Amino acid sequence: MCWSGLLEFDLSSIPIGSTIVDARLNLYANTSPVNGNGQSMFGSNASRIYRVTSPWNESTVTYNNQPTYTTTNGALLFPSSISFQNYININVTSLVSVMTSAPGLNNGFLLKLVNESPLSSMIFASSDFSNPSLWPELIVQYTVVADSCITLSAMDAFASDSYLASVAPSTNYGSHPEFSGFSWTCQGSPCFGRGLLNFDFSIIPPGAIINSAELNLYANPSPVNGIIAMQGSNSSILQRVVTPWSENGVTWNSQPNTTSMNSVILSQSVSSSQNYLGINVLPLITDIVNNPSSSYGIMLKLINEVGLTSMTFASSDYGNPGLSPTLDICYTTVTGIEASVFNESQVLSLFPNPSSNEEVTILFNPGQSKKIIFQLFDLNGKALQSWSENGKFSKEQKVALSLKNIESGLYLLKVIFDDRTELKKLIVTSPR
Repeated sequence: MCWSGLLEFDLSSIPIGSTIVDARLNLYANTSPVNGNGQSMFGSNASRIYRVTSPWNESTVTYNNQPTYTTTNGALLFPSSISFQNYININVTSLVSVMTSAPGLNNGFLLKLVNESPLSSMIFASSDFSNPSLWPELIVQYTVVADSCITLSAMDAFASDSYLASVAPSTNYGSHPEFSGFSWTCQGSPCFGRGLLNFDFSIIPPGAIINSAELNLYANPSPVNGIIAMQGSNSSILQRVVTPWSENGVTWNSQPNTTSMNSVILSQSVSSSQNYLGINVLPLITDIVNNPSSSYGIMLKLINEVGLTSMTFASSDYGNPGLSPTLDICYTTVTGIEASVFNESQVLSLFPNPSSNEEVTILFNPGQSKKIIFQLFDLNGKALQSWSENGKFSKEQKVALSLKNIESGLYLLKVIFDDRTELKKLIVTSPR
């Protein structure tokens, strides 16, 4: 006769699309088993945990109508070395990642022997066992993501735009009504114009993933510098600015440097008052957001600065806010690491929490543990500190966690005891 076990946790509290950083299953031996003694009597009792792929009902499932499962990424449980052996911290990260990736994919776990031949067993307490402390536990550590869409405007307080004119190379035009690129004649000699534009990107959190970026440029209805192409093409280019400039100080002679990497082409105009809306500037804006120390906005200029031609848009100083340049951005951020402990009582606390001190006190109950491991993770799942304590502990313990060199933010403290794992969020604030 062969037996298998089914186990399902309610994972609905984990947002769909979250990244599973770590998932651990704790199974505790049933010390008064009905079937066998939880150890090999003949052959090996090595078992595997598989992901169930079809629904089942606790009250109606049988061996004959048992659900389907997949052997992909099954977690191996090595043969028991003693009777009534606990299996702690079983790595089921890959399985839980699939379960939480989309609705309807969580149908739980299946436990079965690798070789279902007599006489062998691996038996754990279920949720119906008389001692709740031995019920199965699932500890899931995951990143929480958020999607946001915003519109940045050249009218924003910390945005800036400016006009550059070769005819007056030392003159600043920080309050000019145009954002333009042109090639013209001034007092009978060739002259050129370029535009600078920088939005306030500080609202976008560090580490954000830019999903889309569309620039909206509105034609200036009453341009100072020409209209459209009178001689040659007015095709223009948007390039990332890589050196600093000041709206009220920049001039043609002091204009910043640019890079052609991920530049964006604006095709020749077809009308004298053409708007350029929804310009796809995703790679360009991604470069700006990801490289804040070497990104200072956008420069607009003609591709070929020859002849009599221009591409002229309204700037933030035009006087009509509705025609000011805008940038529509959608992005995804990781807002922090969350820890869900299913069927586990917490015996771990931190104080102060939030903490602005140089250290935080960890208060915990070690039980009968002889070795305790402490790990501190950042919101990307990177281990920042790790240490262990050995010895014979009393009922309640305190240890200090140093916060020196730890930036403000959200962190996760994991404490691994001999027989369980505890998780707690830590918020670090400035100043320290």
